[in-house]
Amino acid sequence: MTSRQEISPFRTFILKIANRCNIDCDYCYVFNSKDQAWSTLPARMSPDVYRGAARRIGEHVTAHGLSSVHVVLHGGEPLLAGPRCLAAVLETIRSGVPAAAEVSFELQTNGTLINEAWLDLF
Repeated sequence: MTSRQEISPFRTFILKIANRCNIDCDYCYVFNSKDQAWSTLPARMSPDVYRGAARRIGEHVTAHGLSSVHVVLHGGEPLLAGPRCLAAVLETIRSGVPAAAEVSFELQTNGTLINEAWLDLF
């Protein structure tokens, strides 16, 4: 049995919010490869999936007594999910983690879709 001192809990979680991209970089190893399996996947993360992720992150925080976690929103291009969807993801994750724990969010984006609606959300 592993002692608690040897356990190193996750503190960063990467969520692939969108499975599409809005630019066509010739160096892209996902969208410009021979493997086009991504095109058969849903365009964005479903509410069931992000609710499940929030629940599991919250369980992990509780189980390990974490005071903070870091959630990275990733894609493709996560802004393709839209402001309402992304707001729901943020709120769901925030509410899934115990109130005593801090949740910091990071967004990996190419920035081409940022507008006033996004700035209001951020």
